[in-house]
Amino acid sequence: MPVPGRVVSKNGQFCRDVQDSGVELAVHGHDHLDFRALTPEEASHQFVMAEDAFRRNGIQFEGFRCPYLSYSDNLLSAIPNGAFKYSSNRAIWWDVVDRKVASNETAVFGKLQHFYRAESSNATVAIPRLNGHIVEIPASLPDDIQLLDGLKLGEKGLAEAWTEILRLTHRRGEVFTLLFHPELFGECKPAFENILTNARLLRPDVWVAPLREVSRWWLEKSRFSTKVNDDASGLQMTFECSGRATVLIRNVQTVELTHPWDAGYSVLEGRSVTVNGGQHPFIGISPTIPDKTKAFLSEQGYILDTSHEAPGCGLYLDSESLSKFNNELQLVEYIELSPAPLVRFWRWPNEAKSVLCVTGDLDATSLVDYATRFLPFGAH
Repeated sequence: MPVPGRVVSKNGQFCRDVQDSGVELAVHGHDHLDFRALTPEEASHQFVMAEDAFRRNGIQFEGFRCPYLSYSDNLLSAIPNGAFKYSSNRAIWWDVVDRKVASNETAVFGKLQHFYRAESSNATVAIPRLNGHIVEIPASLPDDIQLLDGLKLGEKGLAEAWTEILRLTHRRGEVFTLLFHPELFGECKPAFENILTNARLLRPDVWVAPLREVSRWWLEKSRFSTKVNDDASGLQMTFECSGRATVLIRNVQTVELTHPWDAGYSVLEGRSVTVNGGQHPFIGISPTIPDKTKAFLSEQGYILDTSHEAPGCGLYLDSESLSKFNNELQLVEYIELSPAPLVRFWRWPNEAKSVLCVTGDLDATSLVDYATRFLPFGAH
């Protein structure tokens, strides 16, 4: 639950009680401001003041979310060194609202769309990204204010929209970072109950986790590696990873123990596998492929072969084949629909298919807190 530092300063005991109840708190700036309108120096001052407010009041934190999701990469230098392990500012819009309904949007909806500047889920993959030393965990839109105040959909429409995002992220194996505001909890409660009920029923499992756990996992996964030895006995692969890692294989003949998972994949129960003959179950990468694309594929858990033997892989990407895809989602769908043999790390731990994070921006605890948002910057 992201909270402004000023709110923590004025309501320290309340925030400690919330923390003690098991809720994760995160930094939401010090004042509730549009960070895109700040200079790097002003943004840095906001982070430093918020960090100080949290520490003085005994509030633990690992991440931050700027008000209005207003962080940009231009502010990366403004973040105090080592202060945060994750952020949750990148917005992804899911088309879960009927276009006829969306045409009746209010000024509130338009204002939030302008602030959020969301990417389309039709073009991007909703997964964390490692940006330097910080894990960015995307937030999913529409949020509660957009649906209730912006589109006037009511509790039923809210529940339907969020449940559909849950279904889509589960099908695609991605993260649903639900964004709500605690002052609307009463209106959101039926939707929460519906989402959690559906999450428990979906198979493979949905991992319901706080943002800090997702961040820790993503850093853990980034250290996984694969040792490969190719000799007369076959292609031998050893996976160096944690115990909760999920290693998936598809269209690969092996004597090692596996069990069915999803979408044609099986889970490798051990941490090594021998493949006899045929194409290598990796993604071969041409030297012409951009580093950004290679980093993206690695973060998905794909094992890349950049050696001179890369063209012998079941899947091979060069600049010509890459040019056929308009966005990263199309690239992933191409890989996932391919009949080629494939061995990979899955995105999530313990065989979970997708992730659900419920996050609420606690912008104020009283009308006084709320009113200070409208004072000129520096006049608080």
